[in-house]
Amino acid sequence: MGIEVELKLSFPLDALERIAQHPRIAAGTPEGPPKILDNTYFDTPALELHQNRVALRIRKTPTSTVQTIKCAAPAEAGLSSRPEWEHAYSG
Repeated sequence: MGIEVELKLSFPLDALERIAQHPRIAAGTPEGPPKILDNTYFDTPALELHQNRVALRIRKTPTSTVQTIKCAAPAEAGLSSRPEWEHAYSG
């Protein structure tokens, strides 16, 4: 089991350029080449996973496919930390 730490930010589209120029953001260094991630989330027809704050995702990258289960966790000011389990997926 791993722990996902996620920070969600919301801002108007016209603020993106100003954010990118902020000294702390501009000073960052990219790690590795950009990746295209194809994410598909699944649920039951009655949305039982969503109602129980569970997510089931299949993520495809150029080199792998992974199935992930994420569980509910408290969030505050856009910051959350929740347990997740990943396993290689082959279809």
